Amino acid sequence: MRADAAWALAEFGDTQAIEPLIEVLSYQNHSTACRAIASALGKFGDVRAIEPLIAVFRSNGSFLIDVSSFPHVKLAVVHALRLIDDSRTTDILVEFLRDREGLLQAINRDWLRSEQATHQVIETLLTHQYPDLIAILAQLLQDSESRIQMNIISAIAKIVNPQIVDLLILVLASEDNWLRRMSISFLGTRRETKAVEPLIRILQDANADLRLAAVQALAKIDDSRIVDALIAILKDEDFRVRGAAALALGNLGNLRAVEALNQCLADENSVVRKIVQQALNKSS
Repeated sequence: MRADAAWALAEFGDTQAIEPLIEVLSYQNHSTACRAIASALGKFGDVRAIEPLIAVFRSNGSFLIDVSSFPHVKLAVVHALRLIDDSRTTDILVEFLRDREGLLQAINRDWLRSEQATHQVIETLLTHQYPDLIAILAQLLQDSESRIQMNIISAIAKIVNPQIVDLLILVLASEDNWLRRMSISFLGTRRETKAVEPLIRILQDANADLRLAAVQALAKIDDSRIVDALIAILKDEDFRVRGAAALALGNLGNLRAVEALNQCLADENSVVRKIVQQALNKSS
């Protein structure tokens, strides 16, 4: 009955629900209920909930009947704690990022929720200007398990912050081509002029898929340096790269590209020739 009353009060946003909810959390052993309680406590943003929530976070789910669902509970607790402004919650958010095993468990259990949680944690720590955040993220991007790296890249992709751009550029030097492609794509989507030179360097990469991705990313960025780079790549050995470069130049409509495009009308690939003609038609 006490639990039911607490839920009823919580539904109406009544702060009298906080203490009863904390009490229920202390003995609740079902993951679904624990997640709901954590969510409710987070919405109140009351510091009284911090220590009970931290206790759940650090419990490893040993109290749960369905212990395999603990990663879901942990994500709910992290979401709740980030809504409470207190130095103790900052410490837990940092602990969440540093705990590679815990991150991997959450990712394996629910990729989307773990990505959302990671995104929210990073945004919160940026807002709080946590001094070591970028160093922690850089370390994760350089030497953690690939699924964690993918999770971090996806989490930071839409965060508007110059330091985040630096992290995405850092990934371009990774040995994992899939991670590099992710970073290239995100940099293009963000239209980051700071990324122009690093992306131009990718045009010399031995991997044709990466060169193609770099052309497509550069095509989205408004910068004078891009035209010359795309003209140069019209001679690429891969017809997909040549075609993408011609398409991009046509869309840019820069007259400097006309002569180079005219030379490509004799390209050995019929698809490229067709794209080149379309590009010239746009430029005329």
